[in-house]
Amino acid sequence: LEDMLVRADETSKLEVHIDTDEGNAVNLDSATEVELLKQEPCGCQSHTN
Repeated sequence: LEDMLVRADETSKLEVHIDTDEGNAVNLDSATEVELLKQEPCGCQSHTN
């Protein structure tokens, strides 16, 4: 699940909902706990952020 947009602030809950299509695409079972990691940019010229 690359390029996932996250909008958060100090009052946000640290959880995410993944729809059935996305869950099936990455072989997740219902109610599976996962850890989301922030990936640092690679430094190449194709990234604008």
